[in-house]
Amino acid sequence: MKLTIAAATLIAARSAQGSGATTKSINDILSGQAACHSQMTIDVPGGITGITFVGYNVDESKIVRSTGSSNQIILKNFGAEPSYTVDPSYGVKVIAGESCGKSGGSGGSSAALVAFAGGLFTGSPLLAATSLLFAGMPCAFAQELCSNEIEVEIITTPTAKPPEGTNTCDGAMIELNSTACMVDGVAAVFGQAGADVSVGYQGGLNTTWEPITDPYYKVGLCPVNVHWHLGAEHRSEGEYDEIFDANGPADSRRHLEEGARQGFRCKHYDASDAKFTTEYDWQHCIGMHVGETYEVHWPHSAVGACGTLNQYQTPFLDGVFCNIDAETFSTLTPENIKDAVGVQGQVFTIVNDEAYYYPDLMRGMIVDGEMGQEITKYTGSTTGTSYGNEICSQYTPITWQVDRKCHLISASTFDKMCADMKAQRDDMSDDLVAHGSRELVDDALSANNQKGNRELDNVEVVYGNFVY
Repeated sequence: MKLTIAAATLIAARSAQGSGATTKSINDILSGQAACHSQMTIDVPGGITGITFVGYNVDESKIVRSTGSSNQIILKNFGAEPSYTVDPSYGVKVIAGESCGKSGGSGGSSAALVAFAGGLFTGSPLLAATSLLFAGMPCAFAQELCSNEIEVEIITTPTAKPPEGTNTCDGAMIELNSTACMVDGVAAVFGQAGADVSVGYQGGLNTTWEPITDPYYKVGLCPVNVHWHLGAEHRSEGEYDEIFDANGPADSRRHLEEGARQGFRCKHYDASDAKFTTEYDWQHCIGMHVGETYEVHWPHSAVGACGTLNQYQTPFLDGVFCNIDAETFSTLTPENIKDAVGVQGQVFTIVNDEAYYYPDLMRGMIVDGEMGQEITKYTGSTTGTSYGNEICSQYTPITWQVDRKCHLISASTFDKMCADMKAQRDDMSDDLVAHGSRELVDDALSANNQKGNRELDNVEVVYGNFVY
């Protein structure tokens, strides 16, 4: 269940001269007003997705979240007696009535009222904490509303999974042992990942095949997992590279898997900007930090359980190999494999700012504006700290499509993704925490088939009547 809270600020508007409308001064409103100490409980039926407060000054610090056996909103210590309505089309609306400690008046002005709606976007079915965004006037000009305080407790039921059933991908992973990267100074494996994806970079390992260049959905691949790494495993010069190693909080390795290695960090971090330093009240993801850089991976497969309740799997190789057995896999050529398995990679710095909220990060790379536009495509391998430049992965060649830009993303986006992961049939709890980052792949182990990272790749050169 996802609830979105909106605070509607009502401003007393002066009407045209002669209309007879009146307004009250802030001193008139505050005088004689006492705090209430009563409580009201609202039972919230399934399908309700929003709460709107009309006539109340909603303070984020007075919103408490908890879990219980039913979905409820509990209103406490309000400055004006509330009434409410529940409607599936707009959710719960809480309206300020008579101001506490007064008689013969109401919480609303007798003047004409104009509503300005702001929003609290939680980004989580269980209402992870975030900030209130008011589009109304400052409190000094909001007249009646400044004294109408209210405390809110939101109780929601835990994330629910789909009905029990057979996980057809459980244990489908085909084991391929790690191996030496080099033998007698010569690469003994196909190209590895994560590689440098900077504009103009070309790997040093000669490769005869090319990566998938179309979006994966166009060639029959579906996402079978999502996970992320602490820092970037790939390198994009000027976006996420060694220059920005100090760009982030100092304690990001706390609560991470043992041996987690820090990858590259992004250029965006600003210690003087609160959105990079104000920690978020994480409800679902584990060990995450505002201000830190993470590289998200979406493994895709042509033989996953696409379009079923078993599509998303942890470990991700269960999803990749869901509908193929070891005997059939052994007959595939490298060209077959790189066309059947691909990974999307996108790098983010997490901020505590709802202007950067995206609701469906679990499903794949964000393609919006400049996000998901500058993509380097190449063939590589699986990643993680089990591999390096001495011990390599044999899960290769697979296509990689990596966004060269680093983007800002709200913490609530990640927490919503973790809640979605908890709601899958398979247990994805091992992927709710950032994994360590593999060291950057040496040139000698990086395939030389990069596409999309040449400065002129997307430039049309016109000569006569021909376009090259």
